Amino acid sequence: MPPNDVPPLDDPSHDPVRGELARLFITHKADLGLAERPDADIIARVDDVAALMMESHGRALLAGDAGREWLGRYAWFGEACDRLYIGQSADTMNGWSRAWPAKKSDHRTPQENSTST
Repeated sequence: MPPNDVPPLDDPSHDPVRGELARLFITHKADLGLAERPDADIIARVDDVAALMMESHGRALLAGDAGREWLGRYAWFGEACDRLYIGQSADTMNGWSRAWPAKKSDHRTPQENSTST
């Protein structure tokens, strides 16, 4: 498969990364404002939380000094992405991030997204 030809999100090849992200989000659910949510809800919405985090991370990087607070607070997410994507080409990483649909709801907090359907 060419590097920028990323399979759809429901493809089983994404399951290991999705599982790692779910465990990460559960570990940090209080920081995400999801402390009261059952783990099963986070697992069911892992794609949505990941999309929100990727979008927010990108915005924080582009914001320069204004984004440093976000990057510091969620440094664990950036570190996890670095670890999960080691050995991946830039095209694969960009393709994976594009695999999540951009939705208007992605610009809300994880807690706000978890209460909407």
